[in-house]
Amino acid sequence: MIREKVITVGESPALVGIVCEPASGVDPACPALIVLNSGLLPRVGPGRSAVVATRRAAERGLLGVRFDLSGVGDSDPRRDVASFEDRWIDDTRAMLDRLERTRGVTRFVLMGLCSGADTSFQVAVRDERVAGLVLLDGYAYRTPEYLARRYGEKVLDPASVGRLAKRTFSGLLKRVVDGRRASEPPPSVAPTSTPPPPLTEDELEVSIPPGPQPQYVREFPPKTQVASQLRTMVARGLQLCVIHSGAMELYYNYADQFRDAFRDVPFGDALALHYFGDADHTFTELSQQRAMQQAVQDFLKRFTRTKENLP
Repeated sequence: MIREKVITVGESPALVGIVCEPASGVDPACPALIVLNSGLLPRVGPGRSAVVATRRAAERGLLGVRFDLSGVGDSDPRRDVASFEDRWIDDTRAMLDRLERTRGVTRFVLMGLCSGADTSFQVAVRDERVAGLVLLDGYAYRTPEYLARRYGEKVLDPASVGRLAKRTFSGLLKRVVDGRRASEPPPSVAPTSTPPPPLTEDELEVSIPPGPQPQYVREFPPKTQVASQLRTMVARGLQLCVIHSGAMELYYNYADQFRDAFRDVPFGDALALHYFGDADHTFTELSQQRAMQQAVQDFLKRFTRTKENLP
């Protein structure tokens, strides 16, 4: 039977997580599965997906860990002005350090959805202890086949062409009207109320650090940069499981798109691809949850020391 324990990293701020230990104990020769937060969702994950993944990993003989990044769930917020991306990378590497020091594990598989996938990738770029990645709705880059699938049928559909022409004409007409309005002098408007008094010095006091505060905006890095990083990681033996849902239709719409987007990366057998076109971003439907979790567990077989995986 697996054992679950609370783990903390640091004191101020402190990161809080749950460690799932295999019944047979921790095997330092096997990597640990680390599941990161998805945005501001706490460590259980959407639909308790992180709980399922870490417990099933422990049943397979791997140490499973789900934890909250700083400022999320039970973990304390940080008081610096570093970007969210830098904070999350530092938090994750701090957890890896703690597990290596206390559990003797030296290799890790990182798993994340959306922003969690982005952070997992960037940690793997910086830390060679990362032996595997499970990226759910991570980076996606359009390909010629993507464009053909997305727009090919619409080009041949007269109704779609008519709607496009109507939107185009409406947009042009709006620009003309807005341009004429902009050239007219604005009407004079009398004030309707007395402006509020200025804030006092005490009212302006705020309990946040001085300077600009970080804002999170999800942007994919340049494809050439990601391709170079993938080549480096694959060369060192990294294994990848890339999963996309139908919710990524603006960027991704068929199973092999990731491999096609990075044709110059020699993945070989290191890449496992899955596309769940009927799934939403958080895999809400139970059938899609089960299929996604099975794909993850099949990928983890690459790292377990069981008879079925021995040469």
